[in-house]
Amino acid sequence: IKEAKEKEITSGKDPRGVAIAALYLSAKLYGKKMAQKEASKVAGITEITLRNRYKELVSELNITDSHFSRRERRKKK
Repeated sequence: IKEAKEKEITSGKDPRGVAIAALYLSAKLYGKKMAQKEASKVAGITEITLRNRYKELVSELNITDSHFSRRERRKKK
């Protein structure tokens, strides 16, 4: 989140969406399961917002497949 804030990715975004997207990204990076539906419900945002913030973080922070756990990389194939 710190790097995203420094790059102004979070500017104008609902903090709840950014926070849950960061948690979701972290879970995926470490190969942990986290359902978008449940995560978005807990944060009080839509699944679409979660996906959009997640995609923005991955793109703008240059997170590539090599950053993800082996488990996640296998899922993408």
